[in-house]
Amino acid sequence: TTTVWCCSCGFLVAVAKQSQQVDEYQTVCPICRSLPESSSYHDGSHPSQSYIQNVSSKASVKHQTGYVVASPEDRGAKWLTVRHLSPAAYRCLHLLVHGCLLAGVYTDTCKPEQLGEFIFKDRNRGEDAIKLCTEFVDVDWKALCDIISGTTEDVCRLLHAVIQHTYSHLTGSPDTGSNTWKTHEERERWEEAFSLTVQELVQSIPSSLRQQQVSSLAEGNVIEKGPKCLEIKVEELEKGVDNQYHHDHALRLFRVTEKKTFDKLHCHFMNGGKALQDTYPFLGLFFSMHDQLPHIKHLHAILKWTSIVKSRLSHRLAKEKAKDMQICDFIYDSKLTKQERENLKKSFLEFKGAWDELHCSGSTVDERFACMPYMHEELSITLCLIDPHIADSHLHSAISVLYNLQNKFLTCVAKLAATTTCPALSFLIREQCSSVIPQVSLLDVRKKDIVDYTWSDDFLKHSECNTEYGLGRQLFFDCSKIEMELANNLVLGKAYLNDKQGLPTFAYANELFSACASILHDVCHLVPQEKLAIDTVNALRERNESDRIAKPLLEQMEVVLFLLKRTRGAASEPLVDYTKKWLSMLTSPFPAHLLPDPHSAIQLKHVVHLYETLEDMMADVTVESLHDCFRKTLKPVVHSKIEAISMEELECAIKVTRQFVFRYMSSPNSAEKIKPESLLLTQLVNTGLWRASQTGTSVDIATNIKDTATNIQDTASSITDTATNSKDTATNSPSTFMDHVNVEHVHAALEAMMNTVQDRRQRERNMFQSFAPKKSQPPSRRATRKKTRYSAT
Repeated sequence: TTTVWCCSCGFLVAVAKQSQQVDEYQTVCPICRSLPESSSYHDGSHPSQSYIQNVSSKASVKHQTGYVVASPEDRGAKWLTVRHLSPAAYRCLHLLVHGCLLAGVYTDTCKPEQLGEFIFKDRNRGEDAIKLCTEFVDVDWKALCDIISGTTEDVCRLLHAVIQHTYSHLTGSPDTGSNTWKTHEERERWEEAFSLTVQELVQSIPSSLRQQQVSSLAEGNVIEKGPKCLEIKVEELEKGVDNQYHHDHALRLFRVTEKKTFDKLHCHFMNGGKALQDTYPFLGLFFSMHDQLPHIKHLHAILKWTSIVKSRLSHRLAKEKAKDMQICDFIYDSKLTKQERENLKKSFLEFKGAWDELHCSGSTVDERFACMPYMHEELSITLCLIDPHIADSHLHSAISVLYNLQNKFLTCVAKLAATTTCPALSFLIREQCSSVIPQVSLLDVRKKDIVDYTWSDDFLKHSECNTEYGLGRQLFFDCSKIEMELANNLVLGKAYLNDKQGLPTFAYANELFSACASILHDVCHLVPQEKLAIDTVNALRERNESDRIAKPLLEQMEVVLFLLKRTRGAASEPLVDYTKKWLSMLTSPFPAHLLPDPHSAIQLKHVVHLYETLEDMMADVTVESLHDCFRKTLKPVVHSKIEAISMEELECAIKVTRQFVFRYMSSPNSAEKIKPESLLLTQLVNTGLWRASQTGTSVDIATNIKDTATNIQDTASSITDTATNSKDTATNSPSTFMDHVNVEHVHAALEAMMNTVQDRRQRERNMFQSFAPKKSQPPSRRATRKKTRYSAT
């Protein structure tokens, strides 16, 4: 067995066990010496010879006797076979059997009814049996033409040679005189002997065909005379030609040769026998995936265009507007420069060419490609976006199929390098029985990392025609050098595509948390967060009142959060400096002019609180625009429970509810996404906004600033709470009333909570005023005179 896994050091590793005594814990990465992780294992089975399709792999079919009825359409594959027969032997035998059955009917040796009884066990289906045999003869004949890469005449001559050399096998055993075998072991031995004979005939097709042509000529043909004089000279069919004749006529300057093509190489390998196929295992893998490999190169053009659209429109384009936006609107945007439009046009044409090539591939790579529409500029831009909520979109399917196809190919290559002695893959070997292939993230893939294969006859420069007289059509292939050339082109410098970071999904405007619900938590984990200074928050709110800066800043902060999650950064680094450093990865320059001065006061450790502050500014509009299905009234019992909650818990409930409304209910189709009858507390818990111990903001810091006024306010607040809550309020919590609040009550719940907070604050202000000392009245004129008089005395 072979252990294959993605190592944390950045390589795909394949390690083959040398014996059964090798301990599993001795399987380590040859680069970093670490053990494989259980979550990163791949299929460790040895690559099978999938280039030969055996339809009798199941035991029930393998040992079945009698005529097996099958469909000609299902038996049309070129390299199809059964049991131990080679593809050429299977086709020859299958064609001869059905040809004999037809010949028996046409020569009145057997009746159509008898043929129907033999094939379908039904005497009334004689015509169907004749039709089936005729279709099989046509299918087998065409398949033989492909298997030997020859013409119809070549197939006819091959069949004559097969009958001539396997006459004893076909008519009966030389020992018993019978051609009926009683056990499947005897049948297998017969098939192996027949297959070996056919294989030798196929390998010597050029010489055997020439022998047939020479023997078919009448004895005593004169070279310089006769009607076939020109044919004999061109085909080099002369008999008894000596060296002097060769010298006088310079035969090898003008002679018939065979063109070197991919099909010829393929047939040479497939008909070369097991020894040849075991010697060059990479060639076998190459031929088994040859139809799919040319399409992998389209992955780069598709990923490039998808990344361009994502970088320019992500967090800016609303889902409703995306449906009405055409690709041409994006390419020819009036805000773009001429050079930018030309670059977009060029990238789109590459994307279009790759898309249409996949569509035309049909079921060769994946059946879903046939359903893809032809790409043009008038289509919706949504075809160029990967929506995380639509798993089976055309773009998502295309990218997934192509990168998985490359990974499948490179995984098989790594197994071959670790388990076989293949000089062509020696550059992958690091230690004995181990191989490595570099990994790269799918989001960071470059063109040179992707398998870019297109067949070229330059791969056949290491092949020659036979120089012997009359054998110019025989080709010799240096498979060792050809395999080396293909391995360098297909494997050297290529990378296994790691999808741990996911596909380049598109985030629509105002749907940050739909794309990544844990984005704020992830940023807090990577960069420790703190609250903004109170003066900075007040400056932001005052600026928003006059210039409405919340919306453009919020759109940019969504991009910054995703970028920060990917690149990290120093907590004390100013936000403006960070955005300048990563300007190339932003959709547009960060609007630093919208931030309050000084800009250095807002650092990366403040981004989460900054985002929450901005979304709180925008939440009022979202709450007021909620759908009618979210505006159901609350029951009186819920109002009483709200009034019994402590101030701290009430403010926390308001905060998380407003966050939930803004993040998940701002889209027009929110009524379709969120069930109004669902429990609000369940939605808050599922989205990570509410935890049982949560009583503060997302930024957990301890800021305890106390002064005299604060002490007085706290004292007044405690007195107010004591006066208004005569019951035991310590046991109350937001979940006490939220257990009775559904999402359909969210508008009324927010209104009730905010009114309660305002009422309590008003009572606190009134209480504070009652505790403040009264101003002393100026003394009366009479008292002044008395005081003056007493002072004088």
